[in-house]
Amino acid sequence: MMDDKQSEIDRMLADTRLFQNVYLNPGTGRCVNATEANAEANMRQYIADSPLLGLIWERETTYDGDGRFGFRVWWDDEGTKTRYGYIEIEMPGWELPRVRYMGEPGQNIWDFPRLYVDGASWIWKFAILDKRYFIPEE
Repeated sequence: MMDDKQSEIDRMLADTRLFQNVYLNPGTGRCVNATEANAEANMRQYIADSPLLGLIWERETTYDGDGRFGFRVWWDDEGTKTRYGYIEIEMPGWELPRVRYMGEPGQNIWDFPRLYVDGASWIWKFAILDKRYFIPEE
């Protein structure tokens, strides 16, 4: 009887080991060998991809971790002469082609890391900044 219980426990432990590295959101893991220089280059492209003009960004090291580097982004809306509050970005520090998923031929969404926008994880294509990030819905 004792051997049966031990065998059952051993099977349960073996089953849990199989699932130790499963991610519910692929791309949320660490970005190993990431660099700050890559993250800054990625930020320049990220800002260029936005339809908003007047985005201003700066480095914010308190958001750094797991191969992602922190930044703050503000929007100076020239039309209304209004500066909108900042958005926190955690940008992966891998080379741009490994980070910038845009749904182009040959890209597999599962191969790309997520960036974080105000704490929420997003694939690049779906994280591009627009007015909704800065102006709450009325």
